[in-house]
Amino acid sequence: MPTVRLEVLPWLTRAFGAQGPGRLVRQEELAPGATVRDLFDRLASQYQGFAELVFDPNSRELSGLVSAVLNDRLLDLQGGLDVTFADGDTILMVPALSGGS
Repeated sequence: MPTVRLEVLPWLTRAFGAQGPGRLVRQEELAPGATVRDLFDRLASQYQGFAELVFDPNSRELSGLVSAVLNDRLLDLQGGLDVTFADGDTILMVPALSGGS
């Protein structure tokens, strides 16, 4: 079973029920062949704040407020939410960037 490292920057840790400052780091054990979407489905069912802020369990898509980075590359550049995890992968949740001039 692959194990994935999930890192969440401090601005989003309350979506996981965490209290206090600091980055949240968790190890998530997944079924073989699990995708990022599968992990986010599970997190949305466990944490209401995650479902409200990050991942809509009905549409099964990111809210637009958050970007995911898989192994130091934006997830969108790697195939999106349907990318299959490998053991030891790291996924980082960061604020989505928008705007500009």
